[in-house]
Amino acid sequence: MLIFGAVEYAAHLSRFARGAGWRPYVIDPRARFATAERFPDALEVVAAWPGPAIEHLGGLDRATYLAVLTHDPKIDDQVLTLALAARPAYIGAMGSTRAQAERRERLLAAGVAEEDLERISAPVGLDLGAVSAEEVAVSIMAELVAVRHGREGGRLSARRGERIH
Repeated sequence: MLIFGAVEYAAHLSRFARGAGWRPYVIDPRARFATAERFPDALEVVAAWPGPAIEHLGGLDRATYLAVLTHDPKIDDQVLTLALAARPAYIGAMGSTRAQAERRERLLAAGVAEEDLERISAPVGLDLGAVSAEEVAVSIMAELVAVRHGREGGRLSARRGERIH
């Protein structure tokens, strides 16, 4: 799992991911934020721009899950463009409805195809009513687990009589 953005959400997400047996990496070009001390659960913290960071980590493949949490178009757009070209298992991006619309327009203007934009889960996470950074990280991790197992992430109680685990 590649987490772009050395933000509070990333600290919680890397902790939950590690606890669930995933291999989280935190990436951000802002070296003063991208430190191992701030992200002790990340396997590695990479202080680099997305292209060099992805190359350093061995590239993207169909087993890669990405969570883009930076809120910085210079970083987000680069990550998303690289990810859409590589076709990883999952691409999620944080942001408000307005931020999503602005990002969409920028990516279309940069030549990204409309159908490729549909592969971005935005805003990232399941609708859990999350308020705190920890809850948002839980919602993101829940969506990643659901995607990994081909599920929608609905309530288990709604599926009575069906084998669910």
